[in-house]
Amino acid sequence: MRDISNVTVLMTVYNGAEYVSRAIHSILIQTYKEFQFLIIDDGSTDNTKEVIHSFKDPRINYHYIPNSGLGTALNYGLGIAKYDWIARMDADDISHPQRLEKQIMIAVRNDFDVISCQYAVFEEERIRYVILSSEHHPDIKKRLAIHNEISHPGVLFNRQTIINSGGYYPGVFEDFELWLRIKDRVKFYILPEVLIFLNLRMNSYSRTDSELRRKEVYDILAPYYNSDLTKEFGIKQEENNIIRGWREFIYGDKIKAREYWSSTPFNYLGLRILTAYMLTFFPTNFILKFQKCNLRFRINYLISYFYRHNRSLRRTFFGLINIS
Repeated sequence: MRDISNVTVLMTVYNGAEYVSRAIHSILIQTYKEFQFLIIDDGSTDNTKEVIHSFKDPRINYHYIPNSGLGTALNYGLGIAKYDWIARMDADDISHPQRLEKQIMIAVRNDFDVISCQYAVFEEERIRYVILSSEHHPDIKKRLAIHNEISHPGVLFNRQTIINSGGYYPGVFEDFELWLRIKDRVKFYILPEVLIFLNLRMNSYSRTDSELRRKEVYDILAPYYNSDLTKEFGIKQEENNIIRGWREFIYGDKIKAREYWSSTPFNYLGLRILTAYMLTFFPTNFILKFQKCNLRFRINYLISYFYRHNRSLRRTFFGLINIS
């Protein structure tokens, strides 16, 4: 068992006066109490500083730096963090009250380097859908060939491991690039519980510039997965075609996606791939709108709406967003 007696919660914020108080509150009420709450203000020009200073908790350690971007602000935070284990947090998201306790328990009992969790996405104070991810390292690593399922605001990791790997990339999608860069040197684990609520704001980067976003992710993936995936993961050529088809469908060329899937025997193609294959005949803008609505996750959440687990999840969420 590892000795993890203290952690640093690392949160960056830029012009977050409107929503940062809920994020701070969700950390301060954690059932695990022994932490440093390091908040890096990345050059805010609104009254973010005043909102943060309204919390009179000695665990909060506030630093203001000139605006430099998320990756640079995170690297600054890693450099001055007090403890060896870092729990990430974003200023517009909300942590489950037991998040730190449960993640630290996993870290103490296992040799994982990066521990994340499942997450719920909310918009306008309503849960829209829940992301259920693979738990174990081999599956997580394989899925990184397509997209990032590791919730960055809900992650706990060893600080020195990240620093020794070069820290954060200064561009966009700094978390995805980091996971790809360290995937062969660390062990990932995603705790199979929803412990973080992500805010899907209308002006967030995830909701805008869809074409630019797709190209940037494709470019980030390219250096790490241009090699033969059959050797990378020990999979069959048919599985290689499926993975590459998904990558092209989501981020690249829909015609290439169709070619990869067309060369794959029918018995390897499930309903999701067949649906995506049919969508490749539609205009690109239609595909982007279809992907953006996250229909699969919304349907899954709707089907399980009356399950006890989801009722408990909603009660926890509503309690957290309705703080005074």
